Amino acid sequence: MIRLRPDVRAACCAGGVATLLFGALSSVAAAEDAVAAGYWAMLERAAHRGLMQEVAAADGRPAPFATDGCSGGLSAIWRQFSGREETADGPPFEACCVAHDLLYHDADGIGSSGRILDGRDKDLATASQQARLAADQALRRCVETQLSSRESPTAAIAAPVATAMYAAVRFGGAPCSGLSWRWGYGYGHCQAVFGQ
Repeated sequence: MIRLRPDVRAACCAGGVATLLFGALSSVAAAEDAVAAGYWAMLERAAHRGLMQEVAAADGRPAPFATDGCSGGLSAIWRQFSGREETADGPPFEACCVAHDLLYHDADGIGSSGRILDGRDKDLATASQQARLAADQALRRCVETQLSSRESPTAAIAAPVATAMYAAVRFGGAPCSGLSWRWGYGYGHCQAVFGQ
């Protein structure tokens, strides 16, 4: 049996997981960058409208911030495969996930400006949708930067891991999804609002 150092074992496992995710979700990532309008954008905008109703109902005040590091169990899996269960030994890009969670928690502060409460901005759903895309793109860049700055073999998996994470958040992070890591998760669960 070949014994690998914990950091190499973690990188290999992450590479395998990234390859699977990359293959399964890469079309989602490519499509999201290319599609500015259309059916999927319309569905997501309806979800953002529903979220804006929740933001207004909460007077723009989300629940206290909470994070799980990298969602979907990624932080926990990384710690398990690296052989280190301590909180400080998460993935090297965990700070990127926490920064992303800060934006996702309160929908990038869309309710804190007061715009939603006084009706000055008629298209907050579009602004929210654009802010979510920007947050997801920032996550992808941050993860790729963090991993590519490390030694091999971790640097070799930077682009696939970053792309897979981007695809996962684009696919599963829309508002009103019911998931704990959805856009605007600091507000109550919402229902999509069509036809406005």
